[in-house]
Amino acid sequence: MSGELYGAFFKSILSRMLSSELLFPEYHARVAEMQDDVWYPWSEYKEMVNAIAGKLRPFAVRAVGSGLMRDSKPIFEGQGFESADDIFSRWELLMTANVRGIPPEDGAYIVLYEPGHLVIDYSTVQPAALCEGYLRGAAQIFGSAVTSLETEEVERDGHPFMRFDLRWL
Repeated sequence: MSGELYGAFFKSILSRMLSSELLFPEYHARVAEMQDDVWYPWSEYKEMVNAIAGKLRPFAVRAVGSGLMRDSKPIFEGQGFESADDIFSRWELLMTANVRGIPPEDGAYIVLYEPGHLVIDYSTVQPAALCEGYLRGAAQIFGSAVTSLETEEVERDGHPFMRFDLRWL
């Protein structure tokens, strides 16, 4: 199974990235027909998000990730997340709550967590700037500020990952 992404997240991310109807009109049509409460193929999401991100500047892709987190705060609170430390200490749970059946090589894995500090490996199947936006946005929605964020490419079980070293107050 290649996994599925909940429609509300699929639509939010892609709608933000598809600011111009001139680019990818077929994606506009597809996203317009999606429903928030339906699960959609993870493989379709990966194809679309990477194609669109390839046409955008990294700062715009980061903004998409941060915006998704901001808009999704009520969902995350409903899933039991109450603070930046809470969401970062259980990031893997956050992923599995919102992406069903994600292949292990496409996931995100906590390497180190301590209050105010997270080291996490994020698969490169999503743009690094988008993942950075998720992390920055998760801190912001709970009133925290990111004080540093460093990245490096790593290999995990033979697959490429981005390691994010994040600190917040």
